[in-house]
Amino acid sequence: MRVAIFITSVSVGGAEMQVYRILSNLKGTNIKPIVISMRPFDEVGALIESLGVKVYSLDMKTGLSYFTGTVRLYRILKDFQPEVLSTFLYHANILGRFVGHMAGVPRIISSIRNIHFGGKMREWMVKNTDGLVDCSVVNSRLAAERMVEDGLLKEEKVRVIVNGIDPSCFFKREGSERMVLRAKLGLQADDFIWIAVGRFDPQKNHLGLLGNFYRVVKERPEAQLLLAGDGPLRAECEAYANVAGIGSHVHFLGIRDDVADLLSISDAYVLSSLWEGLPNVVMEASCAELPTVAMEVGGVAELVEDKTTGLLVREPDKLGDRMIELMALEPAKLRRMGLSARSHLVENYSIQTIAKRWEDFYCEIGE
Repeated sequence: MRVAIFITSVSVGGAEMQVYRILSNLKGTNIKPIVISMRPFDEVGALIESLGVKVYSLDMKTGLSYFTGTVRLYRILKDFQPEVLSTFLYHANILGRFVGHMAGVPRIISSIRNIHFGGKMREWMVKNTDGLVDCSVVNSRLAAERMVEDGLLKEEKVRVIVNGIDPSCFFKREGSERMVLRAKLGLQADDFIWIAVGRFDPQKNHLGLLGNFYRVVKERPEAQLLLAGDGPLRAECEAYANVAGIGSHVHFLGIRDDVADLLSISDAYVLSSLWEGLPNVVMEASCAELPTVAMEVGGVAELVEDKTTGLLVREPDKLGDRMIELMALEPAKLRRMGLSARSHLVENYSIQTIAKRWEDFYCEIGE
């Protein structure tokens, strides 16, 4: 079965990596995929091509490139003649609905990865083009229920397929190896290491996190915070940390290719996001046996069970209080939380299981 996957970009991101992981586990199946990216070719595109899957870049940036990219998308679909067009992320979802119909694709699926679309106009577009798709796949049960309640999606056209992860890629280090890796980052053996991974933009609320972490440091001076990622608000966050006097406790690491190692030497994960779908980084942290303090947004409560695998927060200014609460727990309790977190992920979010659900779904809807 021919499946065209149309996505906004193939740069490093949660949805992009999820597509790569799904495709990694569809090799040798009846699914014959191609990937089409609206934006220029990037790192995840190279990973996908290493699987033997053709990746097309429409190179859509501004102005005329949007028109030429749309024409090229139509031609690619006409040439490939997929039984299913599977779109990921808002811009690809909307454009794919129109161009897919123009190209005569029999079945069109939208994959919605975030409960927040970016304003009322985008919500209106999702709602009023819903008739152009056969099904919307949402990666969180809670997010799906919320969008049905808000009238954005029709319940009978919604399918929930959660994100998948390979648990074997994430683990917790112990002993001397852990100490060596910590020392390379200038961290001490008795530091309590918090970590957050993500782009420095308003959604992730790094400034709010730093404001909360200021209170944590004042009460628990052994607290250290690793921030992996980059983005437009990074410089402002670095300036804030220095002015607040916590610069020596906050480590801005930039974009990293060793996130698994960073998680393996940390003590807990913190998610300060104001909105999410089903965040891959929380799944990765759980696989690394880290308890998580997280804002209760999107589908986060499906990943973090309050007081069992971490602590949930509903008010952004209470994040620091829950971080302090977690740090006050006995080491044995923290250890049990971490083990429970990994067990929950292994049982419910293994990428092999999730990829099989995608394969079965493509075959079902493409018949």
